[in-house]
Amino acid sequence: MRIRPLVAAGLGAVALGGCSSAPTIEVGDCLTNPSADHVRVISCEQSHSGEVVGSYRAEDGPYPGEAALEQQAQGSCAAAFALYVGVPVASSIYDLVPLLPTKNTWEKRGDREILCVVRSTTGESLIGSVRGSAR
Repeated sequence: MRIRPLVAAGLGAVALGGCSSAPTIEVGDCLTNPSADHVRVISCEQSHSGEVVGSYRAEDGPYPGEAALEQQAQGSCAAAFALYVGVPVASSIYDLVPLLPTKNTWEKRGDREILCVVRSTTGESLIGSVRGSAR
């Protein structure tokens, strides 16, 4: 299974067109260059680097660490990927990247959101949605 985690600083606090305090990233949103510092939601018809195929909230409590969050993300994100794309990650031409809260956003903002994002295995931009593509 190709799952590569990316620790994301407060993605639950990113809004259309840039950073904001309102959580607006949803399943089906397309993103440009998601990173630990910034994410921008754009139309899936534009060139983009990832598409959100699933989202879930990690359990409350002390920050469990990146490895534990990665472990939680693997099963949930793989299931979301298969439902959204139409094939399992192992059979797909795409990669799955869970975007994880950081210790800082976990503790200071209560960030528990883990986003499951599809990306190209080659690093090329995507154009159009991967929903139901079975690729």
